Amino acid sequence: MPSTLWKALSFRFRQIFALIFGRWTWEAPRWLAWTRERIGRVGRALVADPLRAALVAFALLLAGGGTAWYLTRPTPHFVTYTVTKPGTDANTARTASPQSKR
Repeated sequence: MPSTLWKALSFRFRQIFALIFGRWTWEAPRWLAWTRERIGRVGRALVADPLRAALVAFALLLAGGGTAWYLTRPTPHFVTYTVTKPGTDANTARTASPQSKR
């Protein structure tokens, strides 16, 4: 009896909801349907050929291991510096003066 009552209330609620808000439907975009189909193809190909599946699993394991290795490398120590124009000394100032060029 409670399940029948629950079904009736649920049906009425859905009717009222549809009257107020309308019927909502969702259709996947084309790129998502295309991606889902390609993933299914790859899955079927891997199931059909166990050697290929093992090679893909090994490649993913290597990629994961390489990523983990790279992320755990020590970070380098950086030094900040500035470059300034060198000043003139006494000899340079004397030889660069306009009077000495005559």
